[in-house]
Amino acid sequence: MTLPVFITVIADHDKPQPSGCLLEMCAQQSYDQHLAASTENWRQWWQKRRITVNGGDAHDQQALDYALYHLRIMTPAHGERSSIAAKGLTGEGYKGHVFWDTEVFLLPFHLFSDPTVARSLLRYRWHNLPGAQEKARRNGWQGALFPWESARSGEEETPEFAAINIRTGLRQKVASAQAEHHLVADIAWAVIQYWQTTGDESFIAHEGMALLLETAKFWISRAVRVNDRLEIHDVIGPDEYTEHVNNNAFTSYMVYYNVQQALSIARQFGCSDDAFIHRAEMFLKELRLPEIQPDGVLPQDDSFMTKPAINLAKYKAAAGKQTILLDYSRAEVNEMQILKQADVVMLNYMLPEQFSSASCLANLQFYEPRTIHDSSLSKAIHGIVAARCGLLTQSYQFWREGTEIDLGADPHSCDDGIHAAATGAIWLGAIQGFAGVSVRDGELHLNPALPEQWQQLSFPLFWQGCELQVTLDAQRIAIRTSAPVSLRLNGQLISVAEESVFCLGDFILPFNGTATTHQEDE
Repeated sequence: MTLPVFITVIADHDKPQPSGCLLEMCAQQSYDQHLAASTENWRQWWQKRRITVNGGDAHDQQALDYALYHLRIMTPAHGERSSIAAKGLTGEGYKGHVFWDTEVFLLPFHLFSDPTVARSLLRYRWHNLPGAQEKARRNGWQGALFPWESARSGEEETPEFAAINIRTGLRQKVASAQAEHHLVADIAWAVIQYWQTTGDESFIAHEGMALLLETAKFWISRAVRVNDRLEIHDVIGPDEYTEHVNNNAFTSYMVYYNVQQALSIARQFGCSDDAFIHRAEMFLKELRLPEIQPDGVLPQDDSFMTKPAINLAKYKAAAGKQTILLDYSRAEVNEMQILKQADVVMLNYMLPEQFSSASCLANLQFYEPRTIHDSSLSKAIHGIVAARCGLLTQSYQFWREGTEIDLGADPHSCDDGIHAAATGAIWLGAIQGFAGVSVRDGELHLNPALPEQWQQLSFPLFWQGCELQVTLDAQRIAIRTSAPVSLRLNGQLISVAEESVFCLGDFILPFNGTATTHQEDE
């Protein structure tokens, strides 16, 4: 005897709908009917989302399918009072909390495949603005300081203590909630990515404006004056092995971008807060940004270049396991040139239009040997920047190693669940790395750089209401669109009405942030 059982789960913040009605609707159909409907739903979803690769081995296609599957099931597309947990739906790691991972590593997939889902993820932050404003107020600042670890309430959920200090035997305080404030600018960055990709005026004029203005107000109030300049002190950048520093480059440049974009949107949509506009204008004039050295390297912070470097070979060989903390305390690691993950390289990835290809390459070559990649978020970003610099062998190696974080022979830390952001990074590496997709100053850019292992890459893309299907190989790129669209291919403006094929050899022009000619990997 087979007894079908129907269960519904409703949270008190879901849209009002009696649970009994849902159960009755489900019970009116058989299991086989539900299975058929689910199968058809998945078939249509894969038809519109799947990325296909020709060449390489079966692992590459499997990794992409695996990533997209989890990106769908872990995302609460039905509502906007929840977001994506750090372990998705696969485990209780981090207690289901939400990090900057969502805006930077996970939202881009939804942005380019189903913008309504991306909008809901951003509205989750908007709903939690009151909690972020209260956290800023408690710390003596204005605007909104979002929690490093977030849940439903919008309150700070980061634990106070974590690992044991190997020197003292005492538990160490978690510094992220106190100083890893770049999350605030990351959210603003995601708002602008959404606005430029969708052109959604109703969102940017309301929720987007509120998020941009409140995050900008936070930075304006948090800056400290040093002589005639403003600086950002006591922060932690993406590199969590370097704590409580002044003028972290990633943070400072993202802060500038945050306030700059808030000011631009405020002017464009008639913000009546004249006091904010004046303060933002002065802030942008006075904020000190770390300067690129003559060798093209951007110092990570005020003190990084004065610290000693050590041989990291054995720690890099065990990337992801934080074995360096078995030999050194966090305080000792903080006083050496040791990165947990991409920091300046992360900045080069997120704001590519602001850095020359030569500087991106210099940063990659300087910082990667000093990076252990103890974060699952690191290798994919290095791979994308390597692809933009024409280092295709290195780029593919980083991407492949990133896929093996959860799919490899020795997946680490999976007992608490998969690494949700790493699944997003698999998509990022293929689409923003090898296909070279990026949004720069409101324009869609394609700068393909396929690894030699792949003969062809095909993927769908949503852009400002248009559905695109892009297929590329080493020689040419075919673009099919549902409506006329303009974009830049290797920096040159092109227009596509229905379907066009372009020879990539006709589009070799370098521009900021990306090298379009292949270089030999070093």
